[in-house]
This record gives sequence, C-alpha cells and structure tokens, in this order.
Amino acid sequence: MHEEKVRLEKNDRSILDENTSLTKGLTEEEFAVYDRQIRLWGVESQKRLRKSRVLICGINCLGNEVSKNVILAGVDHMTILDATVLSKDDAEIQFLPSSNSFGKNKADAVYKRLHEMNPMVDLVVDKDDVSNKPETFYEKFDIVCLLGYPRELQIKVNEICHRNNIKFLSASNFGYYGYMFSDLGKHCYVEEKVKIDTVAKRKSKLGEPPAKQQKLDSSESQNTHDMIEQVINFKTLRNALSTKAVHGMSPRQIKSISKAYFVMQVMLEFSERSNRFPMVEHKSQDCIDLLQIRDSLLEEMEVDTDMLQDEFVSHCFGEISAVSCIVGGILGQEIIKAVSGNDAPHNNFFFYDGLESSGLVDHLGVD
Repeated sequence: MHEEKVRLEKNDRSILDENTSLTKGLTEEEFAVYDRQIRLWGVESQKRLRKSRVLICGINCLGNEVSKNVILAGVDHMTILDATVLSKDDAEIQFLPSSNSFGKNKADAVYKRLHEMNPMVDLVVDKDDVSNKPETFYEKFDIVCLLGYPRELQIKVNEICHRNNIKFLSASNFGYYGYMFSDLGKHCYVEEKVKIDTVAKRKSKLGEPPAKQQKLDSSESQNTHDMIEQVINFKTLRNALSTKAVHGMSPRQIKSISKAYFVMQVMLEFSERSNRFPMVEHKSQDCIDLLQIRDSLLEEMEVDTDMLQDEFVSHCFGEISAVSCIVGGILGQEIIKAVSGNDAPHNNFFFYDGLESSGLVDHLGVD
C-alpha cells in the first residue's frame, strides 16, 4: 500500500458526496481501498466488516490462507494466536513468513507481512496456548476460528462460543483431504431472490404466428431482485461429529457423502489417541493405526469399509499448499458472509477431496 494518502477517483468521490448518510462510518481512504468489494457486497456489509473482531488460532499453512483473506477483507481487529515455533518444513509450505523466520513463533513470523497487506486493521499477536485460555478471553470476539487443532479442543471452544453467541468455525487439511465446519448459532442473513414478473395485460396477438406470440410474451416480462431475510440454526460440533449422524441412511445416501468426511473422522480420532496428527517420520506405524481406527469407526457408523479403502492412508499425511488454498478460500468467504449477513452460509460442513478435485457442502449431525 502506498505511504501517501489514497485518492479517490472522480466517480468514487461522487458516490461519497451523494450518499454521505450511507457511507458514514467509512473514511475516504477505506472507501478507496475497499472499493471493489463495496461494489460486490455493498457499503452496509463493509461497515459491518469494519466493526468485526476476529480470532484466528493456528498459523499453519491453512492459517496463512485464512488470515490473509480476512485481513484483506477489512475487519476492525484480528488476533492471530499460535504457541508453536516455525520449523524449516513449515516455512517451505507457508508464504507469509520471511526466509529468516526459522525458530520464531509462528504468529510473530507472519505479523509483518499481514500488517503490510492492510495497515488499517488492528492486528495483534498472541503466543499463548489456546487450550489455556479462559472463557472470558473469547467474549471480545465476533468470530473464533480454530485451524488444525484436535477434536476435543475444537469441541470445547465451540461450546464456549455457542453459549456466548459467538460465531465459530474450524478447519483442517490432511494431505489431499480437507474440511471446514461452521456453527454460527442462530444466524440471520439476507439473500437475493430473482422474481419474474409478467405483465397481466397482453397486446393482442390474434393472427400472429406462434413464434411471434412467444416473442411478445418474453418481451413483456421483467426480472426484479428482492432481498429476503432468512434465519438458520446451526448444530454444535459435538452433534455434527456424532457417529450416529449417518445411522439410518440408505447405501445411496451414504455414497453421496464425501470421502473426506470419513477421513476427517479417522484423523480426529487418531489425534485424540496419539495427541498428534499422523507424521511422515512415523508413517509405517501410523498407517497401521489409521486402518484400525477406520475399521472401528465405520463399524460403529454401520458403514461398509469400502467407503474408505485402504489406500487413503497414503494420501493423508502433512499439509499440501493447494488444498490449504482451496479450504482457506472457502473458510475466508464464510467468515465474510457470517459477519456481513449477506448470502446463505454453508451449513455446516465443506469437504474437499484433492484426489477427485471435488468440493462438497453437506449438513451432518444429530438433532
């Protein structure tokens, strides 16, 4: 961003002059910087973004993508939290840390680049362990996002947020697979609906051939766009991860679920048992353990093991930048939708399968 004050173009300045009540709350500089997205989702949505406070926990490869997307959107405040240090392997797949950041705290390592991307955002580094944070810590945020954390910690933070009407999102990627979960509580949003209006009184078409009559009908129709208010209730992560969620589903319904859902369940169970995610240096034993967990979980779900065949274990180690980019892009978009109240959010999972190059939104869980 240029050091000198950003100047508005003439047409943008006229928008400010003619709509002072609408743009109140945004400075001239903000209006210039966020011009494109204001044109996309409107001034009111941008003003809501400029009032929002976001917590990003977990500055891994996925965390780089999400924090970049959120800070560029123009929130008021963003805290980046991570208690771990940047390793050489981390630096090879992360684009925010500088080349001399080895051994630094991960949040510290990305601060400079993020701040340069958008100095107007109040950016804070927190190097504490998120598992030690008290409930009161989360109350100052509108959105809490956990990336790459074990299942029980995600559930714990989600339930804190659910009790306090704080919007919660979490995500992880495992090799070629990734997922995003959202619990926005009782969420209100507006959705644009296209309404086709047809003129009641027609011109006389007597004697006209059928093709001409159809053309006249078409020319007398016009589309209008109505903004419809909607309310949606989300499930907690505990309910969403219940293995009973697929009980009673037909084989056809189960086949429609993304393979990444079953990979997620296996990986989260592995992390609870081993206090870590699978690692390449332990690949031989980890593959054996993953298959055992797969068998027991699918049996509990009453799902045939063919839904997740043995070869999945060779594709779920580490982070892949391309997968992080896709999942992080979707998650960043969902944070913006959650804060702005524009458009229907994904309720409640997004799954990505890099081997199939497919993404799927699904609603899973028990009531």
